[in-house]
Amino acid sequence: GFASGSPFSSVGAQREMVLMMSYEMPFAIVITGFALIYKSFSLSTIASTPVWTIVGPLGGIGIFLLLIAFLLVTPAELAKLPFDIAEAETEIAEGMLAEYSGRNLALFYLSDAVRGFAMMAIEVVLFIPFTLSYLFGLNLSGATLYIVEALWFLFKVLVFYVSAVTLVRTSFARFRIEQASRLFWVYVNIIGLLGLLLIWLEVM
Repeated sequence: GFASGSPFSSVGAQREMVLMMSYEMPFAIVITGFALIYKSFSLSTIASTPVWTIVGPLGGIGIFLLLIAFLLVTPAELAKLPFDIAEAETEIAEGMLAEYSGRNLALFYLSDAVRGFAMMAIEVVLFIPFTLSYLFGLNLSGATLYIVEALWFLFKVLVFYVSAVTLVRTSFARFRIEQASRLFWVYVNIIGLLGLLLIWLEVM
């Protein structure tokens, strides 16, 4: 990053800082919306009662807008196309990772994979925490229940990944840094704030 003597790493770090400051705001708006509804930041509390079952029409529209904002933030958070601006291989040779190789580079890639799974898991918990037992009234118990629900959870994670990352990266070319920053500061923030306003009107 900034400590490297490589100009590629320095440019990559600068881009990462700009992008991070851009997408963290809508991410915080989404979390604030759920905190308004549940009066808690606990994921276990949120997952215990699906949000769609406790909000009215106004709140439902607000949650849907927050879902859109979260889906737009996801590829930027995971540094995937079209938001892999800080690592653009064809422009700045992997950016901050330009001087890494071997085990150290592998650890960075492993951490990216873990971050991707964690991000999708958070989206599942927030927006579609419905279990198979809840949806279809399955009469399962013991190890069978845990295995079936774990597979269902992984399926939902996969659906979110395909929707938020795979489809986006195959549909758009890489944005310039000012385009990405404008997208989050203007459009995604407006979507998130509108959703937050609707939720606030619902709970007040």
